[in-house]
Amino acid sequence: MRVVQHGDMLSKVPPLARLMDAMRDAYEEYSAGNGYVADVQHVHVQPQDEDSEGGHACVKSGYIRGHRSWVVKVAAGFPGNSALGLSTSQGCMLLFSQATGALECVLADDGHLTDIRTAAAACLCIAKFKPARAASLAILGTGVIARLIAEYAVHLGFGGVIVASRTPEAADAFAAFAYAKGWAKVSRESHAAAAARADVVVCCTPSTEPLVPAVKPGALVVALGADGPGKRELGPTVLQGDVVLLVDSKSQCESFGEAAYRPEGLAMEELGEHKWAGGSARATPATTIVCDLTGIATQDVAIACAVRDAVVAAEEAAILCEAPAPARG
Repeated sequence: MRVVQHGDMLSKVPPLARLMDAMRDAYEEYSAGNGYVADVQHVHVQPQDEDSEGGHACVKSGYIRGHRSWVVKVAAGFPGNSALGLSTSQGCMLLFSQATGALECVLADDGHLTDIRTAAAACLCIAKFKPARAASLAILGTGVIARLIAEYAVHLGFGGVIVASRTPEAADAFAAFAYAKGWAKVSRESHAAAAARADVVVCCTPSTEPLVPAVKPGALVVALGADGPGKRELGPTVLQGDVVLLVDSKSQCESFGEAAYRPEGLAMEELGEHKWAGGSARATPATTIVCDLTGIATQDVAIACAVRDAVVAAEEAAILCEAPAPARG
């Protein structure tokens, strides 16, 4: 059994373009019935005292037919960790053989691979569904996933990024990070103001109350935060009117996610059913697209197997380099 620590796998994560392709394939395999996804387990950890915030963890598991491994992923969010100098994301991924069930590999990623695949999926949706001539991106939240999206999306053609946070200090720190990653223009606004002004809105907070009362017609909304029961970031008007609602899993989004709050008559379409190479998903330029990404296990299978394979390849290459040269006769 191989155990890979967080620091050892960072250089093995594929570049964004390959990650986006992997997320697209994960959605398509799931919707085609080639992936098995078990019911999600949610663990709500209560605060230990009045100075702590507690946290939330989810356990997702499944496999894709034809892949070598099936995967169990634990991903946790503990907001109070930032005050302790720790990442708010924690967790690991376990890879088991599809042939024998044996534990093959432990990726002790501290939840980082979940953050990466979530950010990559968001960027996939941005690249495909953003409105024509989109100039502004709003990121609601300043945590690990928000920073990854800011880092990745700097190359997706926006003129500037708007940040919205619960505290001015967090917004200022995020703005400094965004400038360091290459953004030329960063502004700070309230959640409502940022969402109302931006062409693309990415929501990645742990909110249980709506933060976004409305968006401009024709906007793209990528909702990431409502990944468990009771979470919600979008107000009811966002899903009303001329709206296309794209989800990662219809069955899962019946139980939680923004789609669980959709008005009667608004249909869901799975991202894996969408023809990525086809025309626009908008009926008119005023059509709002909402992507509700609650996270599915086939995404975890895709990134876990990609990183495991890269680690194995690097180890084998190192062994070949260390092997003594054959004696010359």
